[in-house]
Amino acid sequence: MTNSQDLTALLEGRGNLYRLLSRLYIVEVDAAFLAALRSMTFPAGADEPRMAEGWQRLAKCLAGGDLGADPVETLAVDYARIFLSAGVTSGAAYPIESVYTSPEHLVMQDAWEAVCKAYREAGFEKDPKVDAHEDQLGLEFAFLAHLNDRMIDAVKIGDDAAYRRELAASKRFLTEHPMRWVADFARDVRKCPATDFYPAVSLVTEGFIAMDAALLEDLEKDAKAGAAA
Repeated sequence: MTNSQDLTALLEGRGNLYRLLSRLYIVEVDAAFLAALRSMTFPAGADEPRMAEGWQRLAKCLAGGDLGADPVETLAVDYARIFLSAGVTSGAAYPIESVYTSPEHLVMQDAWEAVCKAYREAGFEKDPKVDAHEDQLGLEFAFLAHLNDRMIDAVKIGDDAAYRRELAASKRFLTEHPMRWVADFARDVRKCPATDFYPAVSLVTEGFIAMDAALLEDLEKDAKAGAAA
């Protein structure tokens, strides 16, 4: 990035996508959110192939009849079946880091403790209305959006040291947490019997965090070069 306006615009887009994905995983889609999704224009040609396919499939699902006569109910059933294993004995994809990274696939394990520590250190508090473990994917994405907001604030006031600090924190959290387990989780989502809504979302998710990891690497190199100049 050559100027603060370009960097701010880039980070704002990044934060918006993290907030969108966070909302998709935190709780079921309600009528208002479904209407908002249907009003969105998704990228027609994303550079990352998984994102491109995911956006295309999501747009098709929202526009077509795949969701049935009561889309909100259909998506609620999908959410419960895929993420909460409601009504199924196998084939769920729990959006919880500890389940994917602990030897016995249990909740509130080492990953949960590490995530809670990262939240405390950054002054991030879970919304008390959110009934989810701290290492639930939606909350991990909300935290990355929080760190992103702090990066934007630092850019706007010209605090290069704070920007580099929040950038490093973002890169570290993404690498140590979502990047460790989301690919396996996303593949499990696509194995679950359901409409194509959440499988499409999983493709966008998997592609986006891979793209974001590369972006943060580039931003960190730019920041170090700027500091050395």
